[in-house]
Amino acid sequence: MNEFDALHEPLKTGNPGGYLPAFTPELAQLVFNGLEPEEVLAFLRAMSLHGSDNYNGEIFYAAWKDIPSVYMIPSIDIIVPVLMQETMVERAAKASSVVERVLVEGAAHGVPVSQLELVIAELVKMAQRQS
Repeated sequence: MNEFDALHEPLKTGNPGGYLPAFTPELAQLVFNGLEPEEVLAFLRAMSLHGSDNYNGEIFYAAWKDIPSVYMIPSIDIIVPVLMQETMVERAAKASSVVERVLVEGAAHGVPVSQLELVIAELVKMAQRQS
């Protein structure tokens, strides 16, 4: 069993070289769990298609190996299981010393939506460390 087995369909099988199907309102409820239903639908309408290869395709350049990065793990993510994300962070940290892990308590998968101020603060901190 590999880490991708824990993903929900269609994230697990994907569409190599293409895009995932548009998220349904039911899947959007999982992506944005913790938000009010009208907020979920508003964000769903604003979403574009998501590249399938982001999940299990070939990576041609792993920028995080060269560019200091922060990985924000939402503690109540039900789209990409937290344990899977922890494994990905550990693997990235072994390959690069510039990946910082931040656990976002009470956040769902859509961290930039539900925790915008925290995301901005983390990006500012990362930029300040680079200057």
